[in-house]
Amino acid sequence: GLLVGLLVVFGFLAFSNFGGKDSDEKEKASVEKKEEKEKSEEKEESVKDEPQKDVQISEPKQIPNNQSQTSGVPGDYPESSTRYLTQDDLAYKSSWQLRIMRNEIFARHGYIFKNAALRNHFMNQAWYQPRYNNVSGFLSGIEKRNTQFLKSYE
Repeated sequence: GLLVGLLVVFGFLAFSNFGGKDSDEKEKASVEKKEEKEKSEEKEESVKDEPQKDVQISEPKQIPNNQSQTSGVPGDYPESSTRYLTQDDLAYKSSWQLRIMRNEIFARHGYIFKNAALRNHFMNQAWYQPRYNNVSGFLSGIEKRNTQFLKSYE
């Protein structure tokens, strides 16, 4: 009877140790999966929270004799980013043209438009690259002044 009792105890211990090892491995795999998922989520969060790319934006050089330096500046109204606009620049423009002129400044810096009409308009421009929800930090002094000036005429 003692021998049978010992066999039962050793059998139980061996079985529970085997089952414990299996559950330990399962638990370890589960913990590893959880850690891997957390790392992946952390990586996604860090990408979301990354500061906007460093963009060097310098003030446009003063343009002598009111000549416009617009070469290399994309869009229908490149002058809105290179020189101060005047009332003459806005003469005979519809409110839609004025709105496009103003928003083209933001589009050049990669602003992602929430307004469907503006988003559709700029998505049809080959040069437009939507990247940022906020581009106000990228605007030059000339662009800031021109956006306010245009807004007052819209």
